[in-house]
Amino acid sequence: MKKLIIVLFIVALVTVSAVALTACGDKEETVTVTSISAKVGSGNVFYVGDSFDTTKFTITATKSDDTKVTVSNTNGFFYDKSDLHLVNGKYSVAGTFTLRIVYLDRLETTVEITVNNK
Repeated sequence: MKKLIIVLFIVALVTVSAVALTACGDKEETVTVTSISAKVGSGNVFYVGDSFDTTKFTITATKSDDTKVTVSNTNGFFYDKSDLHLVNGKYSVAGTFTLRIVYLDRLETTVEITVNNK
């Protein structure tokens, strides 16, 4: 009788532990980037003859848990500069242009750039 009670107690303990561990595993959620936005960094002005410089833009990522973070590592970002009229990497025409920024080929945003004559 004593052995039966011990065996039942061990089986109950193992069952409760298994249920508790399974419940803990279900709570884990993967956080991903759901959108990006960009703006010209504060105080940055563009002039004809200036080199295109990605550090002059501030990119913000919005995550699936609704938090927002400023991006410091731009690996995985593509800057579509086709509208900027660059010659040898430098702005060649004054005006307002659109820079398209793409993250991992799935999320994108645009930012307007005004290039001034010197």
